[in-house]
Formats: sequence, structure tokens, C-alpha cells
Amino acid sequence: MSARCAMRIGRLVSHACAQPAVFDCARCARPMCRGHRSASLADACVQCVGEYAPPRARVDVSDADLFAFTEDELAAFAPHRDAVRPEYDS
Repeated sequence: MSARCAMRIGRLVSHACAQPAVFDCARCARPMCRGHRSASLADACVQCVGEYAPPRARVDVSDADLFAFTEDELAAFAPHRDAVRPEYDS
């Protein structure tokens, strides 16, 4: 079998597992690697049996966490004392 595992993995960017496939799932017929074979049902993949949930990126960030900057981070955006400010015509 020269196919690659078709399981979708990845925390931020979903992509195929791409490990060498060792069997075809009896339920969905997709090629799967050894790591995505079900422990409870040997001829099925972990997704078909319900033993696998794709990882999810954390998107529930509070405003407090989103705007919590250290003093060093805030200083990086402070105007430099020697900075030349451009003059614009009004």
C-alpha cells in the first residue's frame, strides 16, 4: 500500500496526517496509518469509532488576556524621544 494516511490533523492549520497508510478503514474506506487505527475496533479508524476529536485552537480569549501587556511590550510602542514627527499640510 503506497497511500498516505487521510486523517485530518493540526492545531492551527488542518492538514492530512501523511504518514504511510497501513490499512483502509472498513467504515469510511479512507487509508489510515497505524497511529489512527482504533484500539477497540481493529479494522476502523479512530474517527469512525468516535475515539478521536480533532484538536481545536483556543479562540475564547478574554479582553483582559487580550490587552494584558508587560511594561517592556508597552515601551516598544511608545514614541521615541528623538523621533522626528512628520509635518503635514492641512
